[in-house]
Amino acid sequence: MAEAPADGAANDGVVTLLAKALGISRAEVRIVSGAASRHKRVAIPFDLSEVRVRLTPTPNPSLEGRGGAKRRGG
Repeated sequence: MAEAPADGAANDGVVTLLAKALGISRAEVRIVSGAASRHKRVAIPFDLSEVRVRLTPTPNPSLEGRGGAKRRGG
């Protein structure tokens, strides 16, 4: 986190980041322990398997078949 640990700014940043990544509101993410530590325990409204599903990137069909840079013949 780039936020300073002063006045809870880092904790707010963690909550915002997790909420955005999981597609839920900030109100649904709660720091359960570690508010004054770099190691935090959070509560969210679903189980670990749902977290994994939500954080796994989905393939973009419009990018399939693109093989990167083309070689120049010489």
